[in-house]
Amino acid sequence: MPAPFLYPRSGKRMERRKDLYQRAWNLWLIIGVSTMALWGCTGLYFHRIPLEKASPPVGVISNLAFREQWQGFFWYGEKIGFSHFRIEEADDLPGSFKISSEAVFRFKMLGIKKESFFKEVDYVTSDLRLLRMHGEQKLDGKMRRVEAVVVDGGIRVKTETEGRRTERQIPVEGPIYPSVAQYLYPPLKGMDIGRRYRYRIFNSQDLSVMEVNQRVLAFKQSDLFDGPAFEIKTEVSGINPKLWINTRGEMVFEMVGVLITAKEDEHSAKRFIYESSLSKKDILLDYSLVKVDRTIPNPRSLRLLHVRLKGLDEPALVVSDERQRARIKKEGDTSVVEFIVSLEKRDEKDSLMLPISKREYVRFLQPSFQIESGNTEIIQRAKAILDGERNSLMAVEKLAHWVSDNMEDALVESFSALDALHRKKGECQAHAYLYTALCRAAGIPTRVVSGLVYMEEMGFLYHAWAESFIGYWIAVDPTFDQIPADATHIKLAEGEGFHHLSPLVNVIGRLEATVVDYKP
Repeated sequence: MPAPFLYPRSGKRMERRKDLYQRAWNLWLIIGVSTMALWGCTGLYFHRIPLEKASPPVGVISNLAFREQWQGFFWYGEKIGFSHFRIEEADDLPGSFKISSEAVFRFKMLGIKKESFFKEVDYVTSDLRLLRMHGEQKLDGKMRRVEAVVVDGGIRVKTETEGRRTERQIPVEGPIYPSVAQYLYPPLKGMDIGRRYRYRIFNSQDLSVMEVNQRVLAFKQSDLFDGPAFEIKTEVSGINPKLWINTRGEMVFEMVGVLITAKEDEHSAKRFIYESSLSKKDILLDYSLVKVDRTIPNPRSLRLLHVRLKGLDEPALVVSDERQRARIKKEGDTSVVEFIVSLEKRDEKDSLMLPISKREYVRFLQPSFQIESGNTEIIQRAKAILDGERNSLMAVEKLAHWVSDNMEDALVESFSALDALHRKKGECQAHAYLYTALCRAAGIPTRVVSGLVYMEEMGFLYHAWAESFIGYWIAVDPTFDQIPADATHIKLAEGEGFHHLSPLVNVIGRLEATVVDYKP
C-alpha cells in the first residue's frame, strides 16, 4: 500500500505559492471581467428618479444613436485596462453588420507584469443575431485564434493554437448572439421598468454557448456617470452583474460585485498604456486572500479540517460529497458555511482495473475544448507513462507524479491540456488540465475541481486540482503531487468550463475563514 500523502518536491514549494495567486487571475480573465474593487459598495451612490416614458425599441442596429464605445477597467483602486467596440456595415457580407471588439489588460502581480489582449469581429444581422465570428486571444505571449459559424442546429467552432487546430460543433436551437449583445440587446428591444430579456450568446473565450437573462430594475442617477440610466440585472452562467444603459442605448457603468467597468472616451481609455507605473501593488493577493483567525501548522499533512466560511452566499458553491460535508446557515444578512473535510483511508484492493467504463461516469471520460483527451499526443503520452499499468490507483499515482515532475510552475496561461503538454509549464489550472486529460485518455473518469487551499503563514487561496474515480472518488493535486490531496483543499466547484467556475466570481474578495478544528 503506498503512502497516503505524497508531498511537494522541496524545490517547487515556494514557486507553487505563486501558482495559487495566479488562479484568482484566471477566474477573472476567462470571462474578460477585470475591474476595480472601488471603495466597496457602500461608496456607490445611486438614487431612483421618475421615468416619464419608456425607452422605445430601436429595432435594428442601424437605428442605434452611437456606433462606437470605449470602456475602462478598474480593479482595487488600480486601472488595469480598457475595451472598445465599433459597429459598421459589413462590406464583405452584404446586408449584415460587423462589430469589432478589443480588450487589453495590464497589471503587476508578485512583481511580474501580466498582459493579455483579446480581439474579436462578429458578423451579425440587423437585429443582432450572430452569423459568424473570428478572433484572437493573447495570454502571456501565447496566441489562440477562434473562428465560428452559425449553422443549422448549432454553431461550428474552429481553434488554432501554435499551429494545432481543433474543430467542434456545439448543438443549440434558435438564434445565437455575440457576447457584446449583453449591452446592445436591451436598447434594440426597448427598455422600461420590469422588462425582461432572455437569449443565448457565444462566448469565444470559453468556447461555449451561454444563456443570458436580463431584467430592467429601475431608472436611476448616480455621481458615477453622466445623466440618468436604466439599471439592468443580468444573469449569465452564474454571474450576476448589474449594468446601467442610458437613454441613448450606451452602457455607462457595470458592476460585478465590487468590480467596475466604466464608459470613457478614447484618450482616457488608452492613456494608462503609456503610464510608467500601471499597478503599484499586487492586487490579486490583496483582494483574493481569505484570511484565517489562527495558523494551521503542517497543512500538507492534514487528514481532517473543520472550518467556517463567512460570506459564501452562492448556494452552488456549497458542495457536499463523500469527502467533505457542508452545512449552510444565515447570520444576519450573510451566510456562514461549515465545511468538514475528512480523508478516509482506503485499501488498494478497493480500486478498479482499467479501463473504467461505468455508464454513470462516461461524461468524465469525454474530451472538451480544455481537456483534449482524444488527441493522439495525449493518448500516446498517457500510454507511455502507464507502461501497461492497469490498477487505477497505481495509474493515478504515475500520472500525477509525471505531471508534477515534468510541469514547471510558472505564471503563464494555458488554454488547454495540450498547451500545457507542449509548454511543460503553467499554473495550477494547467497542471489540473493536463492530469485530467491524461487520466481520461487512460480510461480513468476524472474532473477538474476548484476551490480553496490553505498556505502556511498566509491563509486560504484559490486553487485548482482534480478528482478521479477509481471505484471511489479520490482528490488528486498534481501541482502539489498529493494523492490524496490534503484536507485543506475545500472544493467549491466542479468542471473545467467557465459556466462551472462562474459562481466563484461573486464571492472572491468577500470570504472570511474561522478554523474550528484540524487533525493530522
